[in-house]
Amino acid sequence: MATKEGVSTNPIFFHIFTLFFMRIMCKSSVATELLKQVWKKRTKDKKEKKRKKRVWVANPNNPLNDSGVLTIDSSTRILKFTSRGRTVLNISDQVAANNVTATLQDSGNFVLTDHENGDRILWESFDHPTDTLLPGMKLGFSIATGQKKNWSLTSWLSDYFPTSGAFTMNWEPSKESGQLVIYRRGERYWTSGLMRNQTQTFESIPTLSGPPIRYRYILNYISNNDEKYFTFSVEEKRREKEFLQELISSDNFNNANDGEDDGTEGHALKILSFASVVEATNNFSIENKLGQSGFGPVYKGILQEGRVIAVKRLSTTSCQGLVEFKNELILISKLQHTNLVRVLGCCIHGEEKMLIYEYLLNNSLDTYIFDPAKRGLLDWTKRLNIIEGVAQGLLYLHKYSRMRVIHRDLKASNVLLDENMNAKISDFGMARIFKINETEANTKKPAGT
Repeated sequence: MATKEGVSTNPIFFHIFTLFFMRIMCKSSVATELLKQVWKKRTKDKKEKKRKKRVWVANPNNPLNDSGVLTIDSSTRILKFTSRGRTVLNISDQVAANNVTATLQDSGNFVLTDHENGDRILWESFDHPTDTLLPGMKLGFSIATGQKKNWSLTSWLSDYFPTSGAFTMNWEPSKESGQLVIYRRGERYWTSGLMRNQTQTFESIPTLSGPPIRYRYILNYISNNDEKYFTFSVEEKRREKEFLQELISSDNFNNANDGEDDGTEGHALKILSFASVVEATNNFSIENKLGQSGFGPVYKGILQEGRVIAVKRLSTTSCQGLVEFKNELILISKLQHTNLVRVLGCCIHGEEKMLIYEYLLNNSLDTYIFDPAKRGLLDWTKRLNIIEGVAQGLLYLHKYSRMRVIHRDLKASNVLLDENMNAKISDFGMARIFKINETEANTKKPAGT
C-alpha cells in the first residue's frame, strides 16, 4: 500500500490525519484520526493542548477478532483486511489491473486510485461516512445507473465503541433546497429546517459562523437527475497572503513589492503549509528542538525535497509577539546579506505563527564561548573572522541596506555560525526600522537582553 500527501483544501481545522488500527475489547478496526490544536484559557495565559478525534472507521460493525493487515490484493487490487495470511474482510469491491495506490489525503479522504485508467477512483472513504461530516463529504444519495449510493451519518454506540448507535442524520431534499434530519431508531428526532441558500443558514440554525471570525462555512446542495446531496466547505475570510501583506506593511517603509522578489535585495517569501512543517519537524518532537529564543522554541526540520531548515515557533507565553513577528517579516522581504541569517519563509495557521530559516550547522556563538570544551575550537583566526562578519552585517544594516535597521538585541546567542564558522546575525524581532533619511528616534520601551 502506498500513501502520499494530498492537497490541503481546508487548512483551518484539519492539522494532521493518521490512519491506524484501533483496539476495541481485543478486536481491531481501522480508523482515521484527526489531531486538532485546542486552546484552553488558564487564568491570563493560554496553554496549548492536543486532542485527537476519530472521524472515520472502515469496519465499525465488523471488528477483526485477531490482529490484521490492511493491504491491496496482488491480483484483484481490492483493498482488504487479512489475518494470518487469509482474507477476512473486503473494503472495496471494484477490480483493477496494476498500478493501484491507497492515499490518505490532507482532507481526511482515504482513496483507492487506479492510475492506469486516468487516475480513476475505485473507492474512497468519503463515500462511506461514519459519525463525522468533514468538508467535502456528502449527505444525500446518488441514483445514477450503476452508482447508487446513500450518504448518511450514524452515531457511535459510545465514545469508545464505533458500533452503530441509535441516531442517524440524513439530507432530505425539497423543491426549494432541503434540510438535515436526525432520526432516533427510525423516528424523526430533529430537523434543521430548510436551507436558506442566500444567507447560508438553516431555518432552525440562524448562524453557523462563530469564533474565530476569520473563517466561515460555505453551504451547498446539489440536485440533478443523478444525485441530490448537501455538502460544505470552510473558507478563511482573509487569505494567508492577504493577512501576510497586512502584517508586513510598515508606517516607516511602504513598498508595493513587499513580499516579492524585486531582483535586487530581498527574496520571494515562501509560505509553507502547517502540515509540511509538522512533517518536517516530526510534529515538533523534543529530539528536533535546537533551543529557545525570546520568540519561542526553535526546531530542526527536513523538508520533503531534503532541505534542512530551522523553524522558530511563536510561543503563547513569549514576551515577543505580533510586532516582533511583523519585524522579522519586513526584514525577510527587504534584506539579504551573507552575514545575515536567511529566512526562507513562514507559516501562518490560525493561532500558529512560525518563521522558517536556513539551518546553520554550528549553532550559536554562545555555545562556544561559554563551553570550556568548545572554547578551544575558536582560535584567533576564527575569532577575527567572526568579529569581521558581525561588523559587516551591522554595517550593511546601518548604512547600505534599503532601510536603516538597528538590531537592539545583538548578543552571542543571536550570532549563528555556518559550517565554515562564518557569522550570521539572527533574531530581528526587537529591531527598529528607520526611514532612509532618519538618523535618530526615541525608544518608548526597553529592548534587548
